[in-house]
Amino acid sequence: MKLDLASAYAASLARVASWAVIAGVIYDRSGSTAFAAFSITRAIMTLIAVSGLGLTPTLVVLLPQFKVRLKSRAEIERDESGMMMEYETPRKRPEPPADSLLMDTAFRLVVIAALGVSALVYLFFEIADSSGWFDSKFAMIVRDGAVGALGATFIRLFADVAGTRLQTSGYLALDFLLQAATEICWVAIAYPSLHSNQISAEAVSIAMGTLMLSNILFGLIRFFLATLLQSGLGFTLIQFRYAGLLLRTGSLLMAAQVADLLYGPANQALIKAYLTTQSLAEYAPLLHIDAALLLGVGGLATLLLPKTAIAMGDQNHAAIRRYYVNGTLASLTLLAAGAAFAWAVAPRLFKVWFGDPLPATVALLPLVMIHTVIGGTAGVGRSILFGMNRAAAYTAASLVGGVANVGLAILLVTHTALGLRGIILATIITVVVRCAIWMPWYTLRAIRQESAKLDAERMALAAEPGLP
Repeated sequence: MKLDLASAYAASLARVASWAVIAGVIYDRSGSTAFAAFSITRAIMTLIAVSGLGLTPTLVVLLPQFKVRLKSRAEIERDESGMMMEYETPRKRPEPPADSLLMDTAFRLVVIAALGVSALVYLFFEIADSSGWFDSKFAMIVRDGAVGALGATFIRLFADVAGTRLQTSGYLALDFLLQAATEICWVAIAYPSLHSNQISAEAVSIAMGTLMLSNILFGLIRFFLATLLQSGLGFTLIQFRYAGLLLRTGSLLMAAQVADLLYGPANQALIKAYLTTQSLAEYAPLLHIDAALLLGVGGLATLLLPKTAIAMGDQNHAAIRRYYVNGTLASLTLLAAGAAFAWAVAPRLFKVWFGDPLPATVALLPLVMIHTVIGGTAGVGRSILFGMNRAAAYTAASLVGGVANVGLAILLVTHTALGLRGIILATIITVVVRCAIWMPWYTLRAIRQESAKLDAERMALAAEPGLP
């Protein structure tokens, strides 16, 4: 457990550090325009990642349950003598285990999604070029970066699907360390080129191209290790019964990812639409600090997803409640401490990071830290609900909150003089309602309901005639 948690944090911190280093060198060497375009490209990567159909967390939830189901079936299918019953005639080529077929199907769905989204992106750029949408320098930089972001994101999605086999086979620490190595490799490849580059039009393309290379290298390693743990990987056609299960479960998780776009990325779009590029440059560093703090507690939330799925399969609801309460308190403590530290060192941090103390950004930092701390504590609850197969309620709450965030932000920025502060205030209000009020109430209620359902089933079984 300690090694898994430490490696999860290593992966989270490596991801934070890599984006921080690349963002800093782009701002310092290529200017604020390239930095703003890099931030927009990062938001585009988040949007592209939604097309992964939520397969990675879905597999983390389903694979332990498939193993439990297979074990239960083996126990049920015994005759009175204790020997396994032969229901099927012998086959020349045995069918792979159900969890292997589930993995195979997930890989094929990622490939189909990659091809489909790539075609749509190509079509969009063709229409945009012919219509003259990319006349401005800023738009051209974003377009070139988006192409690299597309490739980097899908390679990472493919690698993450392979990583779920490692995680659910007891190799959590190994997979997290490979994720950390991916980020370190990216910085090692990208930094020399970006540091010597002073052309803003090339900086984002260099960053995304090198990210794609590092994802290819370590993605192949994760895929190769997954093949060692699973026979038949890559040699079966799509199993439609498993594809339906993956898509039904994944659609809820994908919708939750879409809801996440209605906060930080949506705020960036609103700033670009209603304010100025300079306002976007002032706000973008805050998103990096926000992401750093959230990923700082993301290791715990990442670890609790498979732990909850396994505990749910074992019907250990007391453990799930313990995970939620202790994990939420730990996240709150870490986030509060991290926010206080970031506030204290922000001027010096920005001076070292971007070569400028960014006083306007520092003035906004306390407001952003409020919704970061409150919203970040919901990461544990998100993992708990997903692991319990309660993704529908979480997704609905996230979508409602995200739409409310956008609507309230537009209202404040157009009908008040708050400007950028109005957009941040809208996020604070919606996050407090969703994460500080609704999330604790619903999560604890869901755990109680599952426990009560199990007690009722046990009582009904005990009441059946003929049982001791």
